[in-house]
Amino acid sequence: MGLFQKLFRRRSEKRVPVKVIEAKDVTEVKLNEPEKLGDTETMMNEVQNLLQDTNQRIDRVYEMVNQLESGVNNSQKSIEEKVHTEGVKIYRNVQAVLTDLEKKMATQEKLEREVQTLRNYLKGIMGVSAITMIILVIFVLFSIGVF
Repeated sequence: MGLFQKLFRRRSEKRVPVKVIEAKDVTEVKLNEPEKLGDTETMMNEVQNLLQDTNQRIDRVYEMVNQLESGVNNSQKSIEEKVHTEGVKIYRNVQAVLTDLEKKMATQEKLEREVQTLRNYLKGIMGVSAITMIILVIFVLFSIGVF
């Protein structure tokens, strides 16, 4: 049951029936009559008591609202701290991954340059080997007497 429902229920439970004064009753009231004057004073006292009770309830509601607000503020601060720490962890993890990636890319580029250099050497060696092979074939053919 909500806070407002409790307050409205209590308010409706403690209501005191109010006597309806009609216009003809007002004309009959005389200020000098002590019993009628006493009724007015008791009604005023009841109204003042009801006002005091209402003010106390309002004060309790304000206290409850302040407690809820402080609880919400505390929860919000703790959530902000947790989000911040998680954000820092994620930032550091991403930074570490990027650093590792840079290192791997640097080694990859270095390996690619070395492989390209080796390819160039192999092309040169293949060219020299092909020329040597041709010379060898010509020498063998010359030795056999084909030429």
